[in-house]
Amino acid sequence: MKIYYELNGGVVPIEETRMTRETLQEKNPTIDRKPRLFWIRVLMIICGLLLFLTFSAKQTVFNVNYVQSQVVKSNAASTINQQVNTQLQQAGIQQTNLIPDNVINDELKSMIGEFYAGEEVKLDQSIITEEVNANIGTSGMIQQGIVSIIVNQVANIFNSQLDTQKLTHYAGQVAKLQKLNQIMMAISAVGLLILTFFAFIKRRGLNLLGSMMVTVGAFATVISAIAYVSNVLNDLPIQYAVIKGIVEQAGQDILLRELTMALGILILGIILLVLSFGANQVNKKRSKNR
Repeated sequence: MKIYYELNGGVVPIEETRMTRETLQEKNPTIDRKPRLFWIRVLMIICGLLLFLTFSAKQTVFNVNYVQSQVVKSNAASTINQQVNTQLQQAGIQQTNLIPDNVINDELKSMIGEFYAGEEVKLDQSIITEEVNANIGTSGMIQQGIVSIIVNQVANIFNSQLDTQKLTHYAGQVAKLQKLNQIMMAISAVGLLILTFFAFIKRRGLNLLGSMMVTVGAFATVISAIAYVSNVLNDLPIQYAVIKGIVEQAGQDILLRELTMALGILILGIILLVLSFGANQVNKKRSKNR
């Protein structure tokens, strides 16, 4: 069997032997390089997407401070207070807003902290009792009876709206998911660094890195923008008003964060591609001058 290759403007037939294959690769190195570069590009995109998702999760979903801040922003305290007022009115108690929103927020943050720490999620009723005692105007046995009713109502609302039994049940799983997320983030980061190193060895580092960032950034931008604008989290079938409010608030904030980060990655990728194109043009001019 004969194959042909260009040599000094002409076409020369040669026999396909091991030596001639090596000669062809020396004459035209792109024969072997293109498939390898394709797989490097694909693996870089996969690692980039995985790194983007795991890093975002580490900063938000698996960050107890972030979740606590979103609980405060979600107006969960107002929702709980409204339900407490309704329950108390049904029990014949006309006083409202006996527990300040900041106290409810502190309790919610404490319960979130217990959840992430893998502990039992429960309401500190002693704090609620102190607040109720300070805000009602009766005394003696009547006061104790009213306080007991109010505290029980508040505890029931907290337990039902947050479903504390389920939170306690799943509390131990959060730490495992956090570790898994950290492992996946480390693997994707190391993999991306290794692939980038090989890309620079092939003298295509800027191009492959830029195209990876453009792909990841564009994909994340489109998905985040669609989800944010459509407010898809509103359609989640969550029956508890407090949890639904927290999920919607945190979800929209996460989508906005991811959208911003994705746009930054996209812009940086475009810059790298422009630099890569410019470097290629310079190299071509230098080779022509030689």
